[in-house]
Amino acid sequence: MTRAESERRCGDEPSRLAQQEERQHKAQSALDGKTMRGTLSHEAAHQPSVHLLSLSEVQTRMVVAQRAVDSKGHEISAAPDPLTALHIRGRIYTTDAMHTHKKTCRCLTYNDGAYLLIAKNNQSGLPRDLELFFADPPADRSTYR
Repeated sequence: MTRAESERRCGDEPSRLAQQEERQHKAQSALDGKTMRGTLSHEAAHQPSVHLLSLSEVQTRMVVAQRAVDSKGHEISAAPDPLTALHIRGRIYTTDAMHTHKKTCRCLTYNDGAYLLIAKNNQSGLPRDLELFFADPPADRSTYR
């Protein structure tokens, strides 16, 4: 959370943020889906469960947007709906690996939001890309004397 703010305000010297009194605390929002089963004691045996995709503020635990979807598999196509500029700007988003997609990341960064997403093997090439990104390559010693 601090990294996003430091890059915005301090450019190449993110360590300067620690010295600034007006440091900001970024609000965190979470996008998650839940299947509601057996919530009504009088439901019929054939009544299907309801799956909800919710966007909530983590600190207040307040749901700011919610949408019913057909099933867990339909969360991905419904995810952009609650992610409006009004809900994104200046916030950090978390969600599960299901929503770790380029389209979601672009939507968040385009609207001045940031994200912290879980990466699993749900996308080909993603684990290898992450390994390369975090790998510490050996120093080029060809110019050493």
